[in-house]
Amino acid sequence: MRGEGDGQAARFSNGGRGVGIVGLVGVGIFLAYGALDGDARFAPWGYTLCLFVGVAIWVVLVRPTLRVEDGVLELRNMLHSRWIPLARVTDVNITQVTAVEADGRRFVGSGVSRTPRQIRRDALRGGEGRAQDQSYGWVVQHRLRRMAEDARDLTAEEPPATRRTWAWPEIVALVGLALATVVLWLA
Repeated sequence: MRGEGDGQAARFSNGGRGVGIVGLVGVGIFLAYGALDGDARFAPWGYTLCLFVGVAIWVVLVRPTLRVEDGVLELRNMLHSRWIPLARVTDVNITQVTAVEADGRRFVGSGVSRTPRQIRRDALRGGEGRAQDQSYGWVVQHRLRRMAEDARDLTAEEPPATRRTWAWPEIVALVGLALATVVLWLA
């Protein structure tokens, strides 16, 4: 899904989200086939393996995004999220990963990236050229930089600290389904 929203609300991610949704639909069809077709005769561990693959697709392709809401940038990675107030952001660089500098630290997100070829092409096009001539990652990088600059200009008080939370539902699902698959396979 591409960037959405106006002002200080936006969501950015690379094209992996669409592929991930197609993969999830495929896993759902496969599970439905195994459950509804009596001749399929899936082994019990086959169902847990399918569910594990579905959760893995979600974690790797769908979950990673960059979101901005209420002046806070969320770097949503595979198994954790980091919330960084835009007023604390000093720089954003999007290469193979999104690197955000805030409070003298570097935070990495996997929601938006650029290939080395895109980086070279963006540089050859003048760096500050028209947005439609640049890669999606370049556009997101410069939009986030502008949003951070605007937030620093508008913030009179000390912004809240950065924070990180783990994606416990995804972690528990991956570990539980992996263990269940192994136990059912060995049974």
